[in-house]
Amino acid sequence: MSNPVDPPFEPQHVVGIVRVPAPPLQSPPLQGFWPLRTATGHPNRPFVSECFQHLFNEEAQRLRTILSGVLDSQWWRDNSFADAPAAVLDVFVHRLTGRGGYTCQFCSGIHATPRAAVDCIRGHINV
Repeated sequence: MSNPVDPPFEPQHVVGIVRVPAPPLQSPPLQGFWPLRTATGHPNRPFVSECFQHLFNEEAQRLRTILSGVLDSQWWRDNSFADAPAAVLDVFVHRLTGRGGYTCQFCSGIHATPRAAVDCIRGHINV
């Protein structure tokens, strides 16, 4: 039963099911929520599943799949970014059209250069 003082709730025009996305990851991650380095295994599924929830499903799943591969790579496990393939993290950078700049897909932070966005991404995955 609604309170007579409150106006009735009238939703705006809605088409289909509306999914309210989760906020992007904080930079740096809150409460020590970092991916874990291990010699074997896949301990990062919880971390990966929390990433990109603010993006549309298909794009989020695509980036999670790529992120899983990055976190499973030997260079990441060894914490040796110098051994990483060239431009391996560029997929997590989104170029803004119209207003310029580059966005980190982890936290939606806007950066002036792609290099600054990659540095932000490196902070999220601790490399």
